[in-house]
Amino acid sequence: MARALVALLLAGAVFWAVWAAVDGDPTQRILHGLRMMRRPAGEIEGTGSAESAGTARSGGRLTQLLRQADVRFTSREFLIGSVGASVLLAALLAVVAGPLGVLAGPAAVWAAGRLWLGGRAAKRRHSMEAALPAFLQAVANGLRAGHALSNSLEMAAGQETSALGREVQHAVSQMRLGLPLEGVLESLAEDLGLTELSLAVTAIQVQRQVGGNLAEVLDRIQGTLRERLRIAGEVRALTAQGRMSGWIVSLLPVAIAILTSLIDPGFLHPLFATTVGHLMLGAAVVLEGVGALVIRQLVQVTY
Repeated sequence: MARALVALLLAGAVFWAVWAAVDGDPTQRILHGLRMMRRPAGEIEGTGSAESAGTARSGGRLTQLLRQADVRFTSREFLIGSVGASVLLAALLAVVAGPLGVLAGPAAVWAAGRLWLGGRAAKRRHSMEAALPAFLQAVANGLRAGHALSNSLEMAAGQETSALGREVQHAVSQMRLGLPLEGVLESLAEDLGLTELSLAVTAIQVQRQVGGNLAEVLDRIQGTLRERLRIAGEVRALTAQGRMSGWIVSLLPVAIAILTSLIDPGFLHPLFATTVGHLMLGAAVVLEGVGALVIRQLVQVTY
């Protein structure tokens, strides 16, 4: 009982530290929420939209990752669920594997959550990158037909069936409410994490300030993006063998441990029941992580 209680407390402390490192200081946001709850309703309405907009914009890296992954819950809900899962897993591992499980539980939950969100965000970002050249071409065609930029964006977004079309339609809805076009597009590019969209937004801002043929500029940008996507496909094909080697090297020790446990259940018992075994297991996990990171850096080409 005492071990489980210590596991719960330590797991909560570890996850609080992870939250602070990943998403900024949680204490400041909690205190800000309590101060807002104690204010009268009239005073809250009189503070203006600048403070609330700044608070929403400074939600932290986790909030931006949830936005990019298109997950339908807030960072607070995600963190509450993660803390609960990490506490339960830490308590279970503390009883089964000893004190090492107190740290392994929150670390495993945090890593699994980050990998899941990162995978969803990367997949969604790749789909929008693939759809961006055709979208910019549709916007350029609308400008050549004599439509305004906002109307061209709306028509191009209506023709696009990917996540990019939905995001641009949401941005167009914000522009209809009176928000400036440059600010809405800049926030959209920043939230989605698309460098290519940032280039198009910069071109739009320059054109609105100094003039010029925006349709021709968008044509050049979408041509550059198509060539970039072609090069990215070639790079991915050339590094496929290295990525597969990384997965095999990372998963092979786990597969061998599972097979060994099935063949001889007591063979790995000292690894989980003794202090030396815990140290060796921890060192193996750290070395596996370092090796996976090294392989990832070798096969990850920045262009």
